[in-house]
Order: sequence, then structure tokens, then C-alpha cells
Amino acid sequence: MKKLVSIIILLLAFVASACAQATPTVTPTPISIPVTVQVPVQQTVQVPVLITPTPALPPQILRWSVEGISDLATLDPPRVTDAQGVFIAGLLFGGLVKLDAELKVVPDAATWTVSEDGLQYIFKLRDGLRFSDGTPVTSDDVVFSLTRALDPATGSTTGPFYLSNIVGADELAGGRAKDLAGVKAVDPQTILVTVKQPSAFFLSQLSFACGFIVSEKQVQANPVQWADKPTGTGPFVLREWMHNQGLVLVPNPNYYGGPLQVTELDLPFLQDSEMAYGLYRAGSLDVMGSQQNGVPASHIPEMRGLPDLRVASGSVVRYVGFNNTQKPFNDVRVRQAFARSVDKQALADRILGKTVRPTDRILPPGIPGSELPIQSLSFDPDAAKKLLAEAGYPGGRGLGTLTLTYGTEGDNERVVTFLQAQWKENLGINVTL
Repeated sequence: MKKLVSIIILLLAFVASACAQATPTVTPTPISIPVTVQVPVQQTVQVPVLITPTPALPPQILRWSVEGISDLATLDPPRVTDAQGVFIAGLLFGGLVKLDAELKVVPDAATWTVSEDGLQYIFKLRDGLRFSDGTPVTSDDVVFSLTRALDPATGSTTGPFYLSNIVGADELAGGRAKDLAGVKAVDPQTILVTVKQPSAFFLSQLSFACGFIVSEKQVQANPVQWADKPTGTGPFVLREWMHNQGLVLVPNPNYYGGPLQVTELDLPFLQDSEMAYGLYRAGSLDVMGSQQNGVPASHIPEMRGLPDLRVASGSVVRYVGFNNTQKPFNDVRVRQAFARSVDKQALADRILGKTVRPTDRILPPGIPGSELPIQSLSFDPDAAKKLLAEAGYPGGRGLGTLTLTYGTEGDNERVVTFLQAQWKENLGINVTL
């Protein structure tokens, strides 16, 4: 069973209006300050001048839930793998490039030029670029960061994948080299990156967390625990990491993008989106439904009329996986029978409130290749029973005990309960959840 999930997110538009309503009206009080000025008669005199003081704005605290986890495994960019970790790493760190709101590659730490043959990229760091602790970012930090992301000692699973087109990446990741041949520091502000073959998506790959710039000085000073209080070039700095509770971030005083409107970002860890939804409705959260999770489908009808609800399509596919190395799922007919016995349209409409689209393929719409025709395994209980019988399990007899393991996050329990009922009704099979 595969289905496309439309991620339901609550964005900052609601928060902005809430902050505006909470800001009190401030009436500045004029004060008298003596100011020394030079006059044409070359005498120094005291002249009273009225200056209106700038009113202090109240703290702008944003409370944004991080759902589906009880804690983070790490904040080390090349070692983060889950959506929540990547989201938070992107607040603390930055790379040479980044993706804008339309997923187009734009400069982050650097601008770039590409050689005519598409094999060399020359990156120029921003003037005055600094880490959050105030130390300058240099080309050596970039070379160190990309090399470290591919070094087997770092333990990154994303670096060897996303950075594989860099010359020397395979040799370094495979332990056959100590340096990354394709990345050179030309001068303190310039980095030369050489790739194996021209690639339209190489810059996009650099925008992933494994391409983020870390401080060589900080990492080498404390290789084991440096990421507990990291310095980066992102918009925020970690103030506090309360393990199994959440994070508190504050603006990076050296961020190249200038001052932020948010003075504090509170990121509580919540096991599931149902809990986050309850806290949001109670006024204890400003944003929920972010990262890979959305508003629970059961609450969509009551949320549709709210002005703070935002809906966006997500390139996400959820499916049931089989252990095809063991009986009975080593027989393709059994897997096909399970697939054809599930009414995905009913699942999408009745169980998930029409917030998703049923699909017969692994590629979401819009992904290259998704437009090509395939022979789908459509819902057909009779065909499913026939497949199961042909595999030697008529009416489900002889299958033994089957178990479906699932995560309790969001609406998963409602989904698997529906699947369990479908397999019982259409195949006569008992599945333990």
C-alpha cells in the first residue's frame, strides 16, 4: 500500500499576527540630555537638546514543536539523518549554498562561478562572514567540513551519498585516502571544487546538512562533544539543550542576514502530532505540524475554517514494507495479494479525511519519471484471493502468525487498524499489530 501524504502545516502567518496583538502601545517620554557642540565663536557651551528615547520592544518568543521524537541523536550536521535533526541543524548552521522558498539554489556563505565544462566550481565567501562566536569563516573551514563529512571516522551516512560527485570522495569515504582531492583552498576566501562529471543537481546536493560549514578550530578542540554547544553560520545559536525535553535557540549576533525579529525560539520535543495539536489549541504553541508531520487527519475537518491553517503538498510516500527474505513474503504473489486487498481510496477518504491521495507507485507526482505509465496493482479482492491461493495459501491457511510493526506517531494507528481489517475481510488473514 502506498499513498501520497499532503503535509498540513501551521505557518508563521498566525504567529506574526499574534505577536502584533501582544505588543503594548508605548508612549515615549522626552528626556533632557546635555550635549556639547561647537559654535562659530569657537567657544564650548552647554546646549540642552530634547531627544526621544527609542522604546524597548517586548521579547518576541516563538514556540515551535518538534514532533515525532523525544530527543535528538546529535546536532553534528553530517551525522543528522532524520527530518527533525536536519530542520534544527539548518537553524544553527549554513552551507556554501541553500535552497530558497521555491527550492532554487541561492548563495548562503558564498557565491560561485562554474567552468565551461561544468567540472569546476569556484566559491567566494561573503566578506566578513563569521561563525556565531565571532571567529572568521575561512576556506580552510570549508575544506575541513567537506572532508570531515566524507571521512569514515565521522560516521556520516549522508556525506558519501550527497557529496559523491566530488573528485576523491569515493577514495576518502572508502578509507583509501586521507584528503579530499577535489576541494582546495585557493586563498582564505576562495574554494575550488572539482567534480567527476557535470551535474545539474550538484549545487542542490551541497545544500543538505552534510554540506554545512563547521568550525575547524572548535571541532578539533573537542572532537567528541563540540556539537553539544556548536558554533555555526546559521541564523540561531543554541542557548540550552534540555535532553528529552527540547531546545532553546537565540539569534546569532554575527548572522550575515542581520537582526531577527524573533528574540527566542523554543523547540519542545513532542512524541506525536496529536499531543502537539492539543498544545497548539490550548495556546501553548505558536507553530505545529512542521518537519515531516502534519495536523492529525482526524482534526482536519475542525481546522479547515481556521485562518491560521496552511496546506502544502509534500513529496512524501507512505507504504507497507515486507521482509521478502522470509516466507511467506519471499513469494511475490503473496506481496501482490496483500497490496490488491486494500482499498486505498477508502483509506484516503474515510480514514484520512481526504487529506491524501492514493497512489499505485513509489514516485510522488512531479518527480521525474512519475508521469510514465505503469501496470498498477489496483484494489481487487477476488484477484488478491486468487494470488494467495496460487502461492499455496488458500484463504490464508498455512501463513502462520504475521506481525505488522509500526510507529505510533500521528495517524499511523488508525491506518494500520484499517489495513488489519482489510486483510481479515478480503483475505481471511489475521495480522497482529
